[in-house]
Amino acid sequence: MPESARAEFAELLNRLEELGCWPEQIRATLIKLIPKPKGGKRPIGLLVALVRLWERTRVLEVRHWKATAFRSYNWAAKGRSAQDAVWKQSIISEAAAAKGYDVIADLYDLEKAYEAVPLENVWRAGIKLHFPLDILRLELEAFAAARTLVVDGACAMKKYIRFGTKAVHMSLRREASPR
Repeated sequence: MPESARAEFAELLNRLEELGCWPEQIRATLIKLIPKPKGGKRPIGLLVALVRLWERTRVLEVRHWKATAFRSYNWAAKGRSAQDAVWKQSIISEAAAAKGYDVIADLYDLEKAYEAVPLENVWRAGIKLHFPLDILRLELEAFAAARTLVVDGACAMKKYIRFGTKAVHMSLRREASPR
């Protein structure tokens, strides 16, 4: 791609970050059902190429934030698994019981819970954890886009998630703090 075209794409992405929203024409996610290794199917969202390109341009900023926001108790991190968390908690509980302490351990696997979290809560957590707000705003806009299920080439009606893009966008604008 010529340098001038790359510069224009970069300018477009920078302007979209300043605006804090995606153009209506690309505010859509196709949902495709793909096979699971142990049978059945799972949905995967296919984002518009411009959104994916923008995400790639922000990878280094997000990695930097992850390195500064690391918490030793967070098991949703690179190189860690839910199974490791369970084993660690089990060993700690058994050791405490062996020393005569009363022990209660209760663990939840929240792997699929992210779909049920209101996007306003994600926004507030991002502010609290100092996540780059321009990035978070556009990610939430992409996440809240209309979704269309595609099965064997047929498309279902568009469906918006619990807090649609307009509600999320207004909420994010209202609470945004200057950098």
